[in-house]
Amino acid sequence: MDYIVFSALVGFTVTVLNISYDIACQWSKNLWNRMEHMPARLHIPRDDVLVRYFVPKFHIAAHIAACQLTFSWNFTKWVGRTDSEAPERGWASANRVASSTKEMGPGTRRDTLDDHFGDWNWKKTTTLDSQGRTLKRKMENAIKWEREHRVALYNLEGTIQPALLDEWGTEVEMWEEDNTRPNPFESKLAPITQAAVRSQLAELEAQELREGINHSLDDNVSPSVLISGGIELEDLQQRLKRDISDLSLHPTENQREAIIHRTNALQRRIDSWTHYQQLYMPIAQAHDALNELRSHLRLRSHIYKFKDKNLWGQAASTRAQNLIARVEAKKDAAVARYSRLDEMGWEATLRPLRHEDIRPMGDFTGDRTQGTGTISWIWLTTDVDTSPSENESVQDCVRIEWCKARARAARWSEEVELLAEEMRRVLAFLEWQGSWWHQCTMLRSSEKTTEQEGLQAYAYRQAALRSAMRTSFQARWSFVSHLSSMSSTPASEDDSGPSIDAPPAVMEF
Repeated sequence: MDYIVFSALVGFTVTVLNISYDIACQWSKNLWNRMEHMPARLHIPRDDVLVRYFVPKFHIAAHIAACQLTFSWNFTKWVGRTDSEAPERGWASANRVASSTKEMGPGTRRDTLDDHFGDWNWKKTTTLDSQGRTLKRKMENAIKWEREHRVALYNLEGTIQPALLDEWGTEVEMWEEDNTRPNPFESKLAPITQAAVRSQLAELEAQELREGINHSLDDNVSPSVLISGGIELEDLQQRLKRDISDLSLHPTENQREAIIHRTNALQRRIDSWTHYQQLYMPIAQAHDALNELRSHLRLRSHIYKFKDKNLWGQAASTRAQNLIARVEAKKDAAVARYSRLDEMGWEATLRPLRHEDIRPMGDFTGDRTQGTGTISWIWLTTDVDTSPSENESVQDCVRIEWCKARARAARWSEEVELLAEEMRRVLAFLEWQGSWWHQCTMLRSSEKTTEQEGLQAYAYRQAALRSAMRTSFQARWSFVSHLSSMSSTPASEDDSGPSIDAPPAVMEF
């Protein structure tokens, strides 16, 4: 592979080189040291070119998290929505040749494969007209997604302090210029463990006990005239409902008696509090429920990651699942608490909570990917828990997602520019090739008049096809403003090809 790469780069002058390889993360480590041991004719001036390494988007999902952040096409500027899987798409057509070529000798096998690859290239050439529709569809999608992600980024930035945006923006720009700097897409907090989750749940329960939210339901508790008393009562209702649902089909007498006492005590407290209900406004409770929901979603996500990375065996997996179930129950309680308020007039500031909204910050629904997904609205509300530990966790999550949202908006904006440039190059190439076919009418001469006329007619026919394709493409792409103004004047006879500025080169293996 080293020999192939350096042989291709000899005499190839570019300022930016993007190399895409399924194992670029390993192959790139000592590439320049290995170059020194190769023949001198294969040495390239390393200091004159910026070389960046990527793993194709389909393959990168199988790599570790560090590779997914460092070698992703999604997070590096100037690459648009490149996925670098194009070389493998043609293999589907050639796979069927395997059974007939595996028993051939080396020369015959190579010639047969060349024939099939040549046929594939010819089919792509003869169906070039479809590229007009393909590029149009890609451009329309790129414009749509660029606008959507620009709006999503704007909405997210509206919830973030300007000072933080300046700080995070500086970090991202420094990393984009020098990838050896700290990666802004990585979390700055230590990975959470199961023990930490258990400790956090225990502290939460201890806080509830200190606040008087317990299961004893003392009959002597006086009714509260504060709004917080109503919030507490609803929490107690949910706890009682959950405990009743957890009872077996044949509960013991003690269990039945305990439930009855708790139900009666709770009903008395509700009756005493009812006449204060009109004083209660649900907005604060809705924000509290969202804060709890966000907290438990983060916990659940961390536990799943910890489990997948560090645990194996039935015993460890069972303990982890029990812990996940506890967090899931608290998450469901927060969802139920929020959903009870869906008809109380707070829609002006909050929204109804749908199932697809209940997801961690970096998770996307349906067919959305890292390049097309958007953040659930529950992470964009401005009323966020400001306790020191919780705020630090929220801020780290928001920072990472802001970096990703910024990258998504930038990649789609670059995609619009790259597609416009590709369209321009297609038109320039067709214009040049039409002129070239015109020149071919005089390149060959024949003593037979009919043969000479046939050669010229074929060349004129090819020139007319290119001209017609160019006119068709230009009309189909008229919504791209600067393409419509391109001159249709044929290239001069001394042109050896279309004059096109070279973009950053991409090598894909």
